[in-house]
Amino acid sequence: MTSDYLKALKLKKNLTNQELSDLSGVPVGTINRIMANQTDNPSFQTVCDMVMAMDGSLDELVGIQQEIPQA
Repeated sequence: MTSDYLKALKLKKNLTNQELSDLSGVPVGTINRIMANQTDNPSFQTVCDMVMAMDGSLDELVGIQQEIPQA
């Protein structure tokens, strides 16, 4: 699930794994493993760094929908 969200963000931003690595500071090897579903449980900090580098939402990642305040 985590890798699906990260892959979708990466595709939306049209980034390579190397570009994502450069933006996030996460080693490209780690990104390669996460994107290939070879990492069962990446650290929260790693995922956070990747999501933030792509202007994503941690709330969306975990399935939290933000309520829109009613006027």
